[in-house]
Amino acid sequence: ELVAPKIVFILRDPIERLISSYWHHVKHRQEKLSLEAALRAERVRRDEGWWFGFQLRGLSAYYAGVSHFMKEFDSVHVIIAEDFFNDPTLVMNRLHDFLDLPEVFEDQGRVRFNASRVPKSFMLASVSKRLRESKYLKNGITESILKKIDSVNVLDREIKPETLMMLREQLIPDVKSLESLLGKNLGCWETTMGN
Repeated sequence: ELVAPKIVFILRDPIERLISSYWHHVKHRQEKLSLEAALRAERVRRDEGWWFGFQLRGLSAYYAGVSHFMKEFDSVHVIIAEDFFNDPTLVMNRLHDFLDLPEVFEDQGRVRFNASRVPKSFMLASVSKRLRESKYLKNGITESILKKIDSVNVLDREIKPETLMMLREQLIPDVKSLESLLGKNLGCWETTMGN
């Protein structure tokens, strides 16, 4: 007999997730539009069969997906990413308990992976990378020059206040529904959601 599956969701601040996803697409040259234009293009892209990763708002509206799984499966555990960042030992031990594993997790320190830095000039970033990898240019002076180039070759990732306001207005109802479903205050998302 098959054992009932245990479903685990890890949800992060929906606006931060949306913005991070957008910049990930830009960094990997999959997105050429501004954030605002990409948001306006979502419906057309969906209708044209674009990969679902370009549905920025849809992927940040968690309620429908989580509630569907909670209706279909008996064992669903939801982790809020910000809770994990604040107390990984507690969150992981609760996960271990949910999965019927021994509580053995200890926080080993935190390293942030996948922090996207989007270059202003992809050509300059490519040259910098190749010089850094070159066996002929291995010295401290070259490295300090390349670090300086890299530090000034970064796009400003500030989001227009009106875009942030629009995203809040569109996603707050979903967050409120999710709070009700989970019986949990999601005030940890207050920075971007403004609730």
